[in-house]
Formats: sequence, structure tokens, C-alpha cells
Amino acid sequence: MDDIMPGTTKSPTNIVVFVDVPEHTETELDSSVLLACRTASPVAECQWSWQPLPPVHLPLPDVSESPPISTTAAISTIEITMTPTTHPLPVRQFPAFGNNSNDCSVRFSSTKHEQTGYWTCAARVSTSDPFTNTEPAKLSIVNPNDGIPITFATYENVVEVPAGSSGQIMCQTKSPVRECQWSWRQLNQSQPWNLDVKSFPAFGNDSTECSIKFKNVLPEQEGYWTCGARTDPNSTFTQSTPVRFLISEVEFVQLSRGVQVAAGESVFLRCLANKPVVQCEWSWRASNSSKEPLLVKKFNPNKDTDHDCSVRFKNILYEQEGLWTCGVRLTPEGILHTAPAATVSLLPTDKVSFAEVPTDIATSVGAEAVLKCITSSRVEKCAWMWRPLHGSDPEIVIDEFPSIGDLGRDCSLHFPQVQAEKQGHWRCRVSITSLNTVLTSPPAKLVVYEQAEVKFSELSQDIQISSGGSVLLRCVTSSAVEQCRWSLTPVNSNTTVVVKQFPAAGNEARDCSVRLSHALAEQEGLWTCGARVHGQQNYTDAPPAKLSLLEPGIIET
Repeated sequence: MDDIMPGTTKSPTNIVVFVDVPEHTETELDSSVLLACRTASPVAECQWSWQPLPPVHLPLPDVSESPPISTTAAISTIEITMTPTTHPLPVRQFPAFGNNSNDCSVRFSSTKHEQTGYWTCAARVSTSDPFTNTEPAKLSIVNPNDGIPITFATYENVVEVPAGSSGQIMCQTKSPVRECQWSWRQLNQSQPWNLDVKSFPAFGNDSTECSIKFKNVLPEQEGYWTCGARTDPNSTFTQSTPVRFLISEVEFVQLSRGVQVAAGESVFLRCLANKPVVQCEWSWRASNSSKEPLLVKKFNPNKDTDHDCSVRFKNILYEQEGLWTCGVRLTPEGILHTAPAATVSLLPTDKVSFAEVPTDIATSVGAEAVLKCITSSRVEKCAWMWRPLHGSDPEIVIDEFPSIGDLGRDCSLHFPQVQAEKQGHWRCRVSITSLNTVLTSPPAKLVVYEQAEVKFSELSQDIQISSGGSVLLRCVTSSAVEQCRWSLTPVNSNTTVVVKQFPAAGNEARDCSVRLSHALAEQEGLWTCGARVHGQQNYTDAPPAKLSLLEPGIIET
């Protein structure tokens, strides 16, 4: 052994020096890969250890952790991890091979996804020595289609989120990518540039996920967000269609409130929002109604005027008077934001006319009856005038009341249970006091009948008559009836047919008789008279009368 002089040291013989070390390697699935590892001098044993790649199921990058958006502030990006973050796991130990026992290389004959990670080679001169390690080398599997253009999965291009809540914008590529980038610009920004907000490695099982999330959405984060992705760190980002990220708050910057106009004129209801909308809705309810508004019109605004939900009525109708509410949606299935209602009032007009007038009614005591009186436009006052059915008594005003209904055009008179004393001639009178306008309808007759059982006071008995002769089939009731009916059951037949129906004749409406002016053979049979009273649907039949034709006598010479 050589002497060691003071101030000098002797090189230990168990030091391991590597002449070849494993390199970061990218390969395709199932391909063969060699990780080289050779020492300068012989070694006794080799060892390979493995560490996994960073987790792929990362949470969505949160832009809330970034500095506030500004056109001058620099936004830091997430660094791509290139070194292992866990302790190595020894996988294999074996004697060094080669002529000089200095080769520790390994080969993967068919690389699998499970083998991706950081691989570290180690060697030692004797089994009692500690291992000396190389720097870890990253083994990763790349997609052979990295050279193809990047395409993005399709998602909604409008996202609506309430301020202060969490939210996310989806972005996913159809093939693996290396890096994602998000950029932003204001909604009303006229300049074409975007502000780069955040960059980070693609995540997910197949490195196709670039979505971002917001823990606490701020109003200043509203705008157009554009997702970009690339497979090569030296290449430019391929960008997807911008996503309109909207805070769920709408301000109506122009809005009609109170509109007064005459019927038939044009009306413009203005409704402009402070941000783009995808759908407009207009609903209506009557001014004095507590019902839910009725959706009347739904449409998509023009792309050039996507803030504008205004509508125009070319010819406003009385039916359209009331409260009109403008609603907007920022996304197709998003929240409906409604503006304060606009009141549309139609001014009175002296060009009033009747749309419906009362008609003659015959009904029974206690039944419901309505004398209709509807006008073409709003009126202020209704009045009903009455006089008896018979006699010359003067007409008197029975009832006065304001117009009813949502549109102020209904002056109808309703009897829930009409009584006999309401029988008479009725006229409807409408007026607009402010315009000194009065209009009166023609009279209508209301006849009220007592409910009574049909009884017959006169009936024909069986009749024999020569063929071709004339005969009166007598049928008179004991009280008034509304309708008469005659039916015939022919000889040698079981079928009954209705021959005639008609209103009862006579001043008292009791006569249901009919005359056969020329009796024929096919009219032989049983004739039945029936009658029904007002307010009933069923007929009461009298006992039938048999009609027979006499054969002419034979004269012998």
C-alpha cells in the first residue's frame, strides 16, 4: 500500500463513476426502449428504481388564485413539473454484465403505460457498499398522432354564473396535448387582443383536459374566455371558440314604462340590456288581474343587436292593454331576468260599437240565463232597461254598473237563477261619460216558463180513410210547450221514424196538430205525438193513433 503523505488523500476504490446515464425518453406505446447505464469500472450489482409521474387526476386549475385581471399586470403561469415528487421504489437488482462487468442498462421490449415514470439507475462495487444513483430519467408515452391538428370537444359557448359562486368553463381536446392556456378579453372590447391569464399542463387520464374552475366568481372576470392547447412547447397554441362567460346580473339600460295610445295605433316597447342575450321573452297580464303573466312572445335577438329585445305592435288591440314584462336569458337554459313591467293603456274612443248584442231567450224558472252585451272597445258604464212582455208600460232602468272584464268591454247581464218576474223585453245601454257617447242595443225577449209536466187535452183516435184523402191528426196539450214531434211506426214494421218536428202553434203554444193532405199507403201505421217544455231535452209521448187506408169497393156488372 502506498504511503499517504500529509495533506493528501487516497482515492477510495469503491467509488462508482457513470459513463452512460439514462436520458429523458419519449416513446410510443408497445415500442422497444433502452435506458442506458454504464460505469467506468467494474461493479458488482445494479439496481433500478421507479417513481410515478405527477398525478393526472388534478383538480381543475383555479383562476381565482391568479392576480386580478388587468391590462398591465403580469400573470404568472403554473410551472410544468419535470422532477419526481415521491420516494423511489426499487424494482429490480441484478449483477452487472458485459465483459468488464460495467453494464447496468435495461430494455423495455414493449413499453406499457404502467412503466411510465422516473427511472433511476444505481450501482455498487460490492454488496456491502451503498448504491450510487444516477439522476432520474423520465420515461413517457406519447401519442403518435401528436402531429395532427388539435381539435376541441364541443360545449356550450355561453356560461352564466352568479357573482360570488363557483363555476367552471369546460375545455377538452380530442387528442392528447401537452399544455393548456386561457386568455380573456372584455365583452364590449373592440380591440382584437386577449390577455393571457393562465397556462398549465393538460391533465386527465389521456392529457386532453384543459378546463378551468372559479372558486369565487368576480364581476370583473366576465368576458370572453378562450382556451388554447399545444403538443409542442415550442409551437403556438391552437385556440378554441371563445366562451362568453357571464355574471348572472342584468341591467336594463333602456326600458319603456308607461305608454298611452289609442286603439289601432302603432306601439313600440323598448327593452335594451347592458350585455348580450340569447333569448327575449315578453309576457302580459291584465292591469287588474292577479293571475300569473301569460308568455306571449319568445324570440332570439339579431346577432348585430344582441342587446335589444324591443318589440313593436303595428296595430294595438284592446286585448293587448295591460302590463307587459320584458325578460332576457343570457344562456339558452339560463335564468330569466325580468325588467319592471311597462303599462300599456288605451285611450277611450267614441267609435264604440257592439260586438255582441242580447238575443231572445226562453228558459225555465230557476235556470241560469245570460243576456250578452259586449262592445268593440272600452266603455265606462253599463245599463239594462226592461219593459213587460205584454202591455204598454214604459221602459225602466233595472240595473247600472261599471263595465267588467279585463278589457272593460263586457256589459252582459247574468241571472244565476232566473225568476218569472224577469220575463220581458231587455235592452243594453253603454256609455263613455268623458266623451258623451251613448249606445243602445236592440231589444231581446226573455221568456220564463214554469216547469210543468206535459199533459195532452186533445188527441186523435184510430182513423180510417180512403187512399189519397186528407186527414187531421189532432194533438193539443193542456199547457204551453216549446217543441212538437210526430213519429210513425209503419204497418208490419218495428222501426219508428221521426217524421216532423216544429214549434207549438197558437197564442198559447199548445197546438201540435198536423194534417196529411194526401194519405198514402206508406203512411199507414201508428202515429205518435210528442211534446217537450222549455228547459227540457226529452219529449213526452201521447198514446199512438192508428191510421188505416180503406180499399175501394169492387163494382160487378
